[in-house]
Amino acid sequence: MDPSGWTAVSGGAASGLDCRLQADTYISVALRLDLTTGLSTEWPAGPPAREFAPLGADNRDRLYVSDGYEVWRLAQPRQVEHLLNPPPAAGALTFGSFSYDPHGAWFAGRGRVWLVSDGGGVGQFKVGLAEEMVFPAGLCS
Repeated sequence: MDPSGWTAVSGGAASGLDCRLQADTYISVALRLDLTTGLSTEWPAGPPAREFAPLGADNRDRLYVSDGYEVWRLAQPRQVEHLLNPPPAAGALTFGSFSYDPHGAWFAGRGRVWLVSDGGGVGQFKVGLAEEMVFPAGLCS
C-alpha cells in the first residue's frame, strides 16, 4: 500500500491508492476497502507512469483522484470518468483541498476554484491572483 494509506472514508468504505509494477512501469490503482466485510476492490486510477492522490469521496461514495493536473471520478470498479484537464499555468489544479455540496465537486487551483456539477458542467471561479493557491472551504449555498 502507498505510504499515504487509506485517505478517504465514506459510505462504510475506506479508499486509498497503491502503486503497482506492471511490466516495466508503475501504475496507480485505487483501492476500496469495505469496512464491514474487510474485502478490498481494485479500481484502476489512470494511465501508466503517473502518480495519483485521492482527493476525497462525495455523498454518492464516488472517489475523486488527481495527479495534480487532471481529475478523475471513480464511481465503481472499472468505471472511470475524466473530469478536468485545466491549463498547466493559471488556473492549474493542486493536490489537496476538495469539497462536495449540492452544486457538485469543488477543486483547488491557482487563482480560482473549479466546479464540476453532477450534470457534467465545468465552471471556474476566479477569486485570487493567478499565482495564489485558492482552496474550497466547505459548502456553498
